Amino acid sequence: MELRHSTAHSFVKRRLLSGVAAPADGEAWCAESRERLRDLIDGQRIIYYKNPVQGETALVNATVMLHTRDVNEYLLRAGLTRYRDDGPFAQKYRAVAEEAQAAGRGVWGGEPPASRPNLDNSRNLI
Repeated sequence: MELRHSTAHSFVKRRLLSGVAAPADGEAWCAESRERLRDLIDGQRIIYYKNPVQGETALVNATVMLHTRDVNEYLLRAGLTRYRDDGPFAQKYRAVAEEAQAAGRGVWGGEPPASRPNLDNSRNLI
């Protein structure tokens, strides 16, 4: 999942969320996953921690924090992303993803609702 972060100079940096993989364009839950991330962080001050990445990439692999909560973990717990075996929290993220799968949340529960989910209170969840 990519996070685009605009700075005061309108410079856009792309960050790959460590340990999670969002549904690809056109897949079920893709729009919901992106909307939830946008709703969570839009206008908020976020902190991201760069994680080591093997190989050359234009993306920065990062763990994103909003207040004191791990956004990557939140998206996994909601079933809006899948677990990816990379980053410093791989074991923790695997357990969270397995819990979401067992509960049938998001990508693990079938097709998304026909209408846009109510995300107005997303910031309160984190």
